[in-house]
Amino acid sequence: MDQPTGIRRVVRDVADLCELQLELFAVDGKQATRRSVAALALLLIALVFGFAAITAAVFASAHWLHESAEWAMSTSLLAAGGIAASIGVLLAIVSWVFISKAMSALDETRSEFAENLRWIKAAVVAPETSPRAQVRKDSFSDRYASAGRDYVR
Repeated sequence: MDQPTGIRRVVRDVADLCELQLELFAVDGKQATRRSVAALALLLIALVFGFAAITAAVFASAHWLHESAEWAMSTSLLAAGGIAASIGVLLAIVSWVFISKAMSALDETRSEFAENLRWIKAAVVAPETSPRAQVRKDSFSDRYASAGRDYVR
């Protein structure tokens, strides 16, 4: 039977790698989506709370500061709005941390993909370095050696 050429081996290896890469991406993508749902829900709650807090804090706290501390209404409004904005920013930062952790699930896929690309480049330059070629070559020569024949290339 005709041995596959170097180009055929590389194409077959690239196709296998692409298939495995897609499977890995699908699994990691599902995991990242699952992890992101809670973080995105927290971000949505943070935004809603931030907008609602600004309105409530500005009017209630500003009025309270105006009456109890005898501040000017503009100063009271500024102080209440600053506190509400700080709470909103804090929650947004916490949600960003959660989203970043959820997206780290794709780091393995990214690094695996980069490694596969490096391997493809090496295989195109020198097809005999293909893992399949090495395994096939070793098993083929072992078979002939065990039969008492010399393998001549």
